[in-house]
Amino acid sequence: TREFRPSSFAEVVGNDVSVRLLKAIAKHPDDAPTTIILCGGYGCGKTTCSRVFAKALNCEHFRDDICGKCKCCLQDIQSTPYYREYDSSVVGNIDSIRELKESFSFSVKGHYRVIVLDESHLINKQSQSALLTIIAFPSPKSMKRSICFLKHSAL
Repeated sequence: TREFRPSSFAEVVGNDVSVRLLKAIAKHPDDAPTTIILCGGYGCGKTTCSRVFAKALNCEHFRDDICGKCKCCLQDIQSTPYYREYDSSVVGNIDSIRELKESFSFSVKGHYRVIVLDESHLINKQSQSALLTIIAFPSPKSMKRSICFLKHSAL
Protein backbone atom coordinates (compact mmCIF):
# COMPACT_ATOMS: atom_id res chain seq x y z
CA THR A 1 0.00 0.00 0.00
CA ARG A 2 2.89 2.42 0.61
CA GLU A 3 3.83 2.19 -3.05
CA PHE A 4 0.40 3.34 -4.23
CA ARG A 5 -0.62 5.66 -1.37
CA PRO A 6 -0.73 9.33 -2.45
CA SER A 7 2.16 11.34 -1.06
CA SER A 8 0.93 14.85 -1.90
CA PHE A 9 -2.37 16.71 -1.98
CA ALA A 10 -2.29 16.68 -5.80
CA GLU A 11 -2.37 12.88 -5.77
CA VAL A 12 -5.37 12.60 -3.42
CA VAL A 13 -8.49 11.76 -5.43
CA GLY A 14 -12.11 12.24 -4.40
CA ASN A 15 -11.59 14.35 -1.29
CA ASP A 16 -11.65 17.84 -2.81
CA VAL A 17 -13.31 19.57 0.13
CA SER A 18 -11.05 17.91 2.71
CA VAL A 19 -7.94 18.67 0.68
CA ARG A 20 -8.92 22.34 0.25
CA LEU A 21 -9.55 22.70 3.99
CA LEU A 22 -6.33 20.95 5.00
CA LYS A 23 -4.32 23.08 2.55
CA ALA A 24 -5.86 26.25 4.00
CA ILE A 25 -4.97 25.12 7.53
CA ALA A 26 -1.43 24.19 6.45
CA LYS A 27 -0.95 27.68 4.98
CA HIS A 28 -1.87 29.30 8.33
CA PRO A 29 -0.97 26.71 10.97
CA ASP A 30 -0.88 29.15 13.86
CA ASP A 31 -4.63 29.63 13.39
CA ALA A 32 -5.25 25.87 13.12
CA PRO A 33 -7.79 24.07 15.25
CA THR A 34 -6.35 21.66 17.79
CA THR A 35 -8.64 18.87 16.61
CA ILE A 36 -9.81 17.74 13.19
CA ILE A 37 -12.33 14.93 12.79
CA LEU A 38 -12.14 12.84 9.63
CA CYS A 39 -15.11 10.59 9.02
CA GLY A 40 -15.68 8.16 6.20
CA GLY A 41 -15.74 4.55 5.14
CA TYR A 42 -12.83 2.18 4.84
CA GLY A 43 -10.35 3.24 2.14
CA CYS A 44 -11.68 6.76 1.58
CA GLY A 45 -8.39 8.48 2.40
CA LYS A 46 -8.55 9.48 6.08
CA THR A 47 -5.06 8.21 6.90
CA THR A 48 -3.60 9.46 3.62
CA CYS A 49 -4.97 12.96 4.21
CA SER A 50 -3.60 13.07 7.75
CA ARG A 51 -0.14 11.95 6.58
CA VAL A 52 0.03 14.44 3.71
CA PHE A 53 -1.25 17.15 6.06
CA ALA A 54 1.54 16.41 8.56
CA LYS A 55 4.09 16.79 5.78
CA ALA A 56 2.43 20.00 4.57
CA LEU A 57 2.52 21.56 8.05
CA ASN A 58 6.24 20.90 8.28
CA CYS A 59 7.26 21.44 4.64
CA GLU A 60 9.91 24.14 4.37
CA HIS A 61 8.57 25.39 1.03
CA PHE A 62 4.81 24.75 1.27
CA ARG A 63 2.70 26.89 -1.04
CA ASP A 64 -0.23 24.93 -2.45
CA ASP A 65 1.26 21.46 -1.94
CA ILE A 66 4.31 19.86 -0.37
CA CYS A 67 7.56 20.56 -2.20
CA GLY A 68 8.76 16.96 -2.15
CA LYS A 69 12.36 18.14 -1.83
CA CYS A 70 12.94 19.35 1.73
CA LYS A 71 14.00 17.17 4.63
CA CYS A 72 10.47 16.85 6.04
CA CYS A 73 8.97 15.88 2.69
CA LEU A 74 11.60 13.25 1.97
CA GLN A 75 11.40 11.51 5.36
CA ASP A 76 9.20 8.46 5.89
CA ILE A 77 6.29 10.04 7.74
CA GLN A 78 5.99 7.17 10.21
CA SER A 79 9.58 7.52 11.36
CA THR A 80 9.35 11.24 12.10
CA PRO A 81 8.88 12.58 15.63
CA TYR A 82 6.13 14.95 14.48
CA TYR A 83 3.63 12.33 13.34
CA ARG A 84 2.06 9.56 15.44
CA GLU A 85 -0.81 7.18 14.76
CA TYR A 86 -2.56 5.40 17.59
CA ASP A 87 -5.14 2.67 17.17
CA SER A 88 -8.25 2.73 19.36
CA SER A 89 -7.19 -0.55 20.95
CA VAL A 90 -4.05 1.18 22.24
CA VAL A 91 -5.83 4.28 23.57
CA GLY A 92 -9.07 2.60 24.50
CA ASN A 93 -8.74 2.97 28.25
CA ILE A 94 -8.48 5.90 30.62
CA ASP A 95 -4.84 5.26 31.59
CA SER A 96 -3.79 5.32 27.94
CA ILE A 97 -5.60 8.61 27.40
CA ARG A 98 -3.74 10.13 30.36
CA GLU A 99 -0.43 8.95 28.86
CA LEU A 100 -1.50 10.39 25.51
CA LYS A 101 -2.02 13.78 27.19
CA GLU A 102 1.69 13.80 27.99
CA SER A 103 2.42 13.01 24.35
CA PHE A 104 0.54 16.17 23.34
CA SER A 105 2.82 18.32 25.46
CA PHE A 106 5.95 16.91 23.82
CA SER A 107 7.09 19.31 21.13
CA VAL A 108 9.52 18.97 18.28
CA LYS A 109 11.46 22.20 17.86
CA GLY A 110 10.23 24.11 14.83
CA HIS A 111 7.70 21.48 13.80
CA TYR A 112 4.01 20.87 14.21
CA ARG A 113 2.92 17.55 15.67
CA VAL A 114 0.07 15.57 14.17
CA ILE A 115 -1.45 12.89 16.36
CA VAL A 116 -3.92 10.50 14.74
CA LEU A 117 -6.40 8.43 16.75
CA ASP A 118 -7.68 5.74 14.43
CA GLU A 119 -11.17 4.28 14.90
CA SER A 120 -11.85 6.79 17.68
CA HIS A 121 -15.51 5.74 17.85
CA LEU A 122 -14.40 2.47 19.49
CA ILE A 123 -12.85 4.19 22.53
CA ASN A 124 -14.89 3.50 25.69
CA LYS A 125 -17.09 6.26 27.15
CA GLN A 126 -14.86 7.07 30.12
CA SER A 127 -11.84 7.42 27.82
CA GLN A 128 -13.86 9.52 25.38
CA SER A 129 -14.70 11.91 28.22
CA ALA A 130 -11.04 12.18 29.23
CA LEU A 131 -10.00 12.72 25.61
CA LEU A 132 -12.68 15.37 25.13
CA THR A 133 -11.41 17.21 28.20
CA ILE A 134 -7.84 17.18 26.87
CA ILE A 135 -8.91 18.42 23.45
CA ALA A 136 -11.60 20.90 24.52
CA PHE A 137 -9.51 22.54 27.24
CA PRO A 138 -5.89 22.31 26.12
CA SER A 139 -3.24 24.14 28.02
CA PRO A 140 -1.73 26.78 25.72
CA LYS A 141 1.70 25.20 26.02
CA SER A 142 0.68 21.59 25.42
CA MET A 143 -1.36 22.00 22.26
CA LYS A 144 0.24 25.05 20.68
CA ARG A 145 1.95 23.07 17.93
CA SER A 146 -0.08 19.84 18.06
CA ILE A 147 -3.08 18.89 15.98
CA CYS A 148 -5.08 15.79 16.82
CA PHE A 149 -6.96 13.88 14.11
CA LEU A 150 -9.85 11.73 15.21
CA LYS A 151 -10.56 9.17 12.51
CA HIS A 152 -14.04 7.74 12.63
CA SER A 153 -15.43 5.13 10.25
CA ALA A 154 -18.81 5.94 8.76
CA LEU A 155 -21.71 4.05 10.27
